[in-house]
Amino acid sequence: MPNLPEGHMNTLDTGPLLEIQSGELRRELLLSRIIGNAFAVLLIGTATMAWLTGSRWWFAGYLAGSAGLAVIINFLANYTRERQQQRGMRWAEALHELAVRDELTGLYNRRLFNVAVEQWIGRAAVGTAGLSLALVDVDGLKRINDTLGHAAGDVAIRTIAAALTEVAPKGACVTRHGGDEFAILWDGAAVDGQVLRRQIDVSVRGAPLVLGAQSERLSVSSGFATWRPGMESDGLLREADADLYTHKAERWERLAAA
Repeated sequence: MPNLPEGHMNTLDTGPLLEIQSGELRRELLLSRIIGNAFAVLLIGTATMAWLTGSRWWFAGYLAGSAGLAVIINFLANYTRERQQQRGMRWAEALHELAVRDELTGLYNRRLFNVAVEQWIGRAAVGTAGLSLALVDVDGLKRINDTLGHAAGDVAIRTIAAALTEVAPKGACVTRHGGDEFAILWDGAAVDGQVLRRQIDVSVRGAPLVLGAQSERLSVSSGFATWRPGMESDGLLREADADLYTHKAERWERLAAA
């Protein structure tokens, strides 16, 4: 079963890739036309001289040129076919990345997470690895959007995505589920959930949202669950979600009592 690569922060931009490949295709087609036309002119000239002079040398040249043209046409056809296959593979890879990446953060999206969690549960079920899940919810994102604008909210999302990627266990699958929710899926033996929770809190608090003269302290709530034999993906998500809301309620209670 393949291991999914861990999330990263490089936002995928396939525009330049598609432009480069379109330019390559145009240049290759132009070169093929130039070579084909040049040999066609050469053959016509050779055939004309053979007809006018009746020389067997011109006729031999015509036959040799015809054979050479056939070889070149075959070479160009094979080369073009191989290049088209390579180009098609690159386009397919680019489109796949677009399908499984979150545009704002460059992290994997919910679609990829749904596939990953089923694969990792299958791996855990045969005893080759444990499995843990963290759900992370951004605190006060609506307030940031309402008071500082949605552009500020986007910056906050990207800032938190970077903070989560920094502390995620090695080999973890870090995803954005949309809105203000993220998920981290990792080998359960790699790190304890409560340790990761503290690391997440410290990392997010250490990355404040700064917009000009304004500064906003960011925070998140998190919930954790560890897979147990017989547990399906829905149960794992429900358990992490319940822990998330317990953690969020405890945080608000501490804030209200302060």
